[in-house]
Amino acid sequence: MAILRVPRIITLARKELIFSEAEIVFDTDLGIFFGGDGVTKSGIELGSQGGIRIFQETFTITQDNIDSGLLVLARQPISPSTTSLVPIGGPPQVYGVDFEVINDTVSFNGLGLEDFLEVGEKLIITYSSLPNI
Repeated sequence: MAILRVPRIITLARKELIFSEAEIVFDTDLGIFFGGDGVTKSGIELGSQGGIRIFQETFTITQDNIDSGLLVLARQPISPSTTSLVPIGGPPQVYGVDFEVINDTVSFNGLGLEDFLEVGEKLIITYSSLPNI
């Protein structure tokens, strides 16, 4: 499985640029991907059909998280198995091996990630969802 990592940009900087045709960036303020057509200033919002958005949350692990083996997301992912979990400074984790998602809850209880987390460690979780879920 390949992972596509696109450049990140804040909204203020993105609004001043015209992106090349087929160029993609991730607006970190909005949590939305934008693509270029070589003409449109600030890019064209991608993946907005049906209101689906890409959300990214950063968690700082607490002792309660370690004890419960759970993290609660702000929204429910549309496709849990496409959820990405990456410890800052560490490798991406594997869905179904290191963690899983049920409704709006990330669980690593009894899975590979459980024995490696420490209090204060930061995790970045990226997933697609509808804004109102």
